[in-house]
Amino acid sequence: MASPRSILVVEDEYILAMSLSNVLKGAGYRVIGPASSVRAAKDLLLRRSPAGAILDVMLRGDTVLPLAQLLDDQLVPILVISGCCERRTLPPVLALAPYLAKPFQESALSQLARCVFGRPVD
Repeated sequence: MASPRSILVVEDEYILAMSLSNVLKGAGYRVIGPASSVRAAKDLLLRRSPAGAILDVMLRGDTVLPLAQLLDDQLVPILVISGCCERRTLPPVLALAPYLAKPFQESALSQLARCVFGRPVD
């Protein structure tokens, strides 16, 4: 039996992080995290290699850009979520990634995750 694809979740709002995780698990993915900071996410990456990542643009006032660049360098697909930034204002590594504005419907997240990360199980 194939194992589920692992998706890194990076979100600093606890309730939203749990919601993202639950939607992904419900869709059949395995969740890495969630991480509430770039440092915590990088620590998780030392132990696990995700098939994709969902990144909030701002984490307690810090940008997720260094993590996004690291994931992009490793060819890990990224899905960007944000409640504070318009897509056109994002740096290229984030602006080119699929984008979901907060607040969003869980069904929209589930559909977009499947498009970005592929089927939950190979």
